[in-house]
Amino acid sequence: MSEIHPEIRYLVENYYDIQKLRTASFNRVVAYVKSQQISSAAVKPSVIAHKIVKGDVEVPKEISNVVWFYNSLLNTEKQLAKRMDVASENHSLRVQYLNKILGIGPVFSSGLIAWLSPISRFSNISQLWAYCGLSAQHWQCECKEGHRFLITRSVTSCPIRVGKKREPCAAEIVKSKQIPQPIRRKRGYVMLINGRLKTFMWKIAASFEKQDSEESRFRGIYLPQKVIYLSRPSLAEAIKKGVKGAKLHVRFMAMRYTVKRFLAEVWVVWRVIEGLPVTKPFVHDRAGHSHYELPEVDKSDEEWSILVQKIEEAVQKATPFLRGQGVCEPRQK
Repeated sequence: MSEIHPEIRYLVENYYDIQKLRTASFNRVVAYVKSQQISSAAVKPSVIAHKIVKGDVEVPKEISNVVWFYNSLLNTEKQLAKRMDVASENHSLRVQYLNKILGIGPVFSSGLIAWLSPISRFSNISQLWAYCGLSAQHWQCECKEGHRFLITRSVTSCPIRVGKKREPCAAEIVKSKQIPQPIRRKRGYVMLINGRLKTFMWKIAASFEKQDSEESRFRGIYLPQKVIYLSRPSLAEAIKKGVKGAKLHVRFMAMRYTVKRFLAEVWVVWRVIEGLPVTKPFVHDRAGHSHYELPEVDKSDEEWSILVQKIEEAVQKATPFLRGQGVCEPRQK
C-alpha cells in the first residue's frame, strides 16, 4: 500500500508538539527538585524527577498538577505513536526498507512517509535535500514588493504568501545572491523551509548516532566521517586551541552527512518501488566521484535481495543528473 492516511502528518506534528510540552513539564519538576535541594552530589536532580513522575516516590503537593499534566501528555504521546504505527505499517517503503534500518522505528517511518510523499515530486536527490533544509547552498532574495527571504532553490518570482487567501506574492525578484553555505536564519529575512522537517531530520541523525557501530550501517557511516572532519587542519587546530563549539561543530557536520546519505538511499529505494526513474547524485554523475554505494539494510532478507537487484538495474539505467532540472513540485492537495 503506497497511499497513507491523509491525517498522518497531523498526527506526526502533534506528536512532537506534545512531546515538547511533556519535556517542558518534566523540566519544571527538575527545577523544583533543585530549588528544594532534594538531590545530592551522588544523585542528579533529573534522576529524582523521574522517580517523582513515575510515582516511585511521594509526589510533593506543590507540583502535583505538573506531574499529573506530564503523565497525561505521556499517555497521549503513546496513543499517537500507536495510531501512527497503524497508519503506516503497510506502506511499501516501510515494509521493504525502513523496517530493516536500525534507528528507524514507527514514528520516524510515519514522519518520513507523511512529509516526503509523494516521492515523484523530487526528480533528483538534491531536490530532496533542499526540501529538508539540508542543501549545501541557498539563495538570499528580495522582490519588488520588498519581501526578503532565504530559499534553497533559485526562483524568478516571490513565493511568499500574502493576503487573506494566502496566495504567492509572485512579484519579480530584483535581488538574488547565491550563498555557498547551508541555509540558516538571518535577521530581516524569512526562511522558506519546513522547520519541523529539518528538526525531524536531525532527530533521525541523533538516532543513528546512538546505534551500535557493529550492527548499524549508518552509525558505521557516521564514525569514519567524523574522523575525516577531525583531520581537517582548520578544525583540528580549533579543537587543539580549545575553541568553544569546535567539537560540537564536527559532530553536527558528521550527523548532517549521515542523514543526507540516508535520505539519498530513501529517495532511490522509494522511487524504484514506485517504478520511477532515478539519477545518481550530482557528485557522482558530474563531479567525478567514481565510487557509488548501493543502498543497504541492517536486517536483510530475501525480499530485500530481490529489491536491491531492481535498484542496481535502475541505477545502471540512471538518467543524467542536470543541475536545476525539474523543480520540486508542490504537494497535491
